[in-house]
Amino acid sequence: MSDDKLQAALAHGRPFDRTLQVLPVADPAAGALPTFTVPGGMVVHVRSVSFKVVTSAAVANRVFGFTVDDQSSVLSGSVANVVQTAGLTRQYVFADDFGATPTNVAGTLVVTSNPSLVLPAGYRLTLVASALDAADQVSNFRVWAEVIASTPLGEQQLYAAGALAEAVETSPFLSGELS
Repeated sequence: MSDDKLQAALAHGRPFDRTLQVLPVADPAAGALPTFTVPGGMVVHVRSVSFKVVTSAAVANRVFGFTVDDQSSVLSGSVANVVQTAGLTRQYVFADDFGATPTNVAGTLVVTSNPSLVLPAGYRLTLVASALDAADQVSNFRVWAEVIASTPLGEQQLYAAGALAEAVETSPFLSGELS
């Protein structure tokens, strides 16, 4: 087996396929906050989290952020240190490696940094807010992530074992062709 064929065989049995994807979450009802749960069989490296907030006329200072949990304990989180008052519409972006200082552009865009997050299946990323009003509306909640979909372990072992066995059988060194 040539080196190219061996590499192709080993690549076919690689344990992970990676793709960048936008993972949308259904818009919640007014006054509710969305949650993204990592699907089974996946690991995601979160690159950014974005959402739009329209605050009601109720007077209050809202602050938005998110938490990460394993369905029993909060493990991490991030907060945009920007207040959103009544009657405003803003788009928020929490971006991996953006920087520590929130930026408010023309009163409509808030960009802030979030920690690098690698989340296994079942972990949740939940939007949180202070002073949320029952009429506040969150929409367009999106997680942009490198999705790492793992193949079943048995399939990985089968491909790797087959490629290795073929490589050993056809090796010029092991067959005595090289001396």
